[in-house]
Amino acid sequence: MKKRNLFEEIQEGFEALVEMRDTMFAVTLFTQTKTLRDAVIQQDGERIPKLLQQIIVQMGEHFHHEEELMSACSYEFYHEHQMEHAAMLREMWEFKRKLEEGAEPCLTIPDFIDAWLEQHVIQKDLSFLRWGRN
Repeated sequence: MKKRNLFEEIQEGFEALVEMRDTMFAVTLFTQTKTLRDAVIQQDGERIPKLLQQIIVQMGEHFHHEEELMSACSYEFYHEHQMEHAAMLREMWEFKRKLEEGAEPCLTIPDFIDAWLEQHVIQKDLSFLRWGRN
């Protein structure tokens, strides 16, 4: 049996931590998005902006920590990834602004979040994990 060095053990721990953090974020965001979807279907005008605010705050915190990790690792696609996060947050703030100005809540918002999350995690976050393994 090959003896592993400290670097290999640290790398394995890093990968597990990143995967766990991303999984927790995705599950929490999925749950919050489902709650938002239910509020939209029920036309609960009081809860929708609050739920959207919670989702935006959670995304911002997650993105910040993810970007710190990418920067610390000198991830080659850090700036591209950061720009995607910023664009998502701008879109989310725009949804919230429109709601506050009286736009009718619609399923476009939770559908957009679900689609973005699926695309971003599968294409971008997993790329970071693969990059970290090399």
